[in-house]
Formats: sequence, C-alpha cells, structure tokens
Amino acid sequence: MKRFLVKLLLVSLLITSAAGMSGCQGIRNYINSRNGGSSDADSSQGYNIYYINNSETMIGAFPYKLSATKGTAIIDECIDALRAKPDDKGYKAVLNDEVNIVKVGYPGNDRTLKLYFDENYSKMSKTTEILVRAAIVKTLTQFSGIVNYVSFCVGDKWIQDDSGNTLKMNGEDYVSTLNLLKTQVTEADFSLYFASKDGKNLKKTTVSMKYDQTTHPEQVVIDALIRGPSENDLKAVLSKSTQIRSTYVKDGVCQVDFNQGFLEKVGSQSFYLNLYSVVNSLAELDDIDKVQITVDGKNVETGPDNVPMGGELSPDMSLVSE
Repeated sequence: MKRFLVKLLLVSLLITSAAGMSGCQGIRNYINSRNGGSSDADSSQGYNIYYINNSETMIGAFPYKLSATKGTAIIDECIDALRAKPDDKGYKAVLNDEVNIVKVGYPGNDRTLKLYFDENYSKMSKTTEILVRAAIVKTLTQFSGIVNYVSFCVGDKWIQDDSGNTLKMNGEDYVSTLNLLKTQVTEADFSLYFASKDGKNLKKTTVSMKYDQTTHPEQVVIDALIRGPSENDLKAVLSKSTQIRSTYVKDGVCQVDFNQGFLEKVGSQSFYLNLYSVVNSLAELDDIDKVQITVDGKNVETGPDNVPMGGELSPDMSLVSE
C-alpha cells in the first residue's frame, strides 16, 4: 500500500469531453437515503460516465442518461456503467476482472461512499491507478445530495492521505489541465525479459511505456513484468499474485522487497526464469548493476527448485535465447 501514501496527483489529470459533448448539466441535489431515498431523481437530467483512453493518459466524460431515480440504485447503475465498454473504441471500461469493486458501503449521514476492492487493485502502475481513481470518483460524486465523497479500501487497508487518515475524495479534486498532465507523465523504452514460448529460456524485448514521473523506473519495470508480455511468442515470468513492497537503489544495487507471491512458480517453468527476469530487466537501467531481493522484508537464500537467490545478483545472460 506504500504507493497509495503519496499525495494525490490529481492536478495532473486531463479530463476530456468525449465526442465534443459538454460536461455535466445542472446537477441538482438529491436527498440521500441508505434505503433508496424518498425523493426521485429526474431521469432526463444529463450526467457523465468517465472512461480511460486506451493509451492511459487521460479520462474522458461520456454523457449518460440515468434510468434509476433512487440513491442506492443510482450508485449501482453508475458502477455497472463503469464496467461497460464505451461506444468510443479509443476508450475502455474502468472496472474489469482485475479492477473490480467487490463490496459497496452505501453513504450514511456523512455522504461518503465506501468502495472495497480486492488485492488486484494494488497491482496497477501508479499512473493507471490515478486515472482509475479519478474516473470512479468523478462519476460517483456528481450527485451532491447522495455522494459527496468516496473512500477506497484495498484488501483490508484504506487508501490514506499523508497524515495517515482515510482519504475522502471528491470530483472537484480532479481538474482538466493538459499542461500539468504533460509535466507529470513521461514515456521511455524499457528492455524487459520474459519467458520464451516453450518456457525454457528468457527472451529480451523492448517495450515503450508511459509512466508518472514520480514513479521510480525500477517500479515501472517490475510492474510490467507482473502484467506480463503483450507479444504472443512470450510468456509471463512472475505470478499474478506478486506484489512489490518496496524498492531502493544505492551504489548500483537495487534492493527489491516482494511479497510471498514472488516465490510462486509459473506453470512448469524453472524458478530461474522468475528470478533472472527481474535481475536482468532491472540491470538494463542505467543506474543498476546488481539486484538484491528479499521477501516480506527477509533474506531468502534459496527459492523454489533450489535456486540460489541470496545476496547481490548479477545478470545471467546464459538463460537468454535469441
């Protein structure tokens, strides 16, 4: 959850109005009720559902006409809409199998909507997570009499502000500023090592990725290894349950602390591929020569298949095939 303790980079988001349409029209206040409310919403009123563009650099506002008229039903309908694919093929749904709301805590008198996600949420890169969060919050806080704030719980931990308090987010926190977006997001080429199609060796591939400038390059590399390759002739090297707990670079050595998921083999592949996909990929970065890996803050001398993984590890090109 360390990635969530950074101050919100909300001013870095570009919010576009899809297909030249205008934004929210005259949002009226509604009476909130946990049981659905006694006041009806005007279903002819215009609202927006926010989606993420395919290149993950901005969110777009798509006009939407509500069918629901009661408080909790409006929330449920908006969540369903966030799961649906937009008509514009340049944009994609915000919620999916990996980013899924598993429980909803409907707002009480404080008008704070509580959304619960499983641990998959924490596997997103920081840039993607900010876009996802912006789209959800802006969609669900249009109804000021129903939802004024949204809080996120991932696993059993709430996303917090810098003071350690549960973060309450409002749509107004997100602004439409292209210039600020450009100063926060950068793009670079990274050399990554994934498993060959037969799962016996590593293969090097070059991937161009956009990422938040406040994210360290070593985190960008490992996040990409966890997501897996996009090429059909390559296979994943890390278990989907792998999570980064922390990274630190000093004197050419990158220290990476993973959760227990790192020790899970992928199919019948040798654990050598898990280990040296990380070591080789990180060593491609200019300031890293060696990698030291810990699991849950502890040194692990030997991993699965009796693969030595203690101490500072140098790249092993003998595992790489052309």
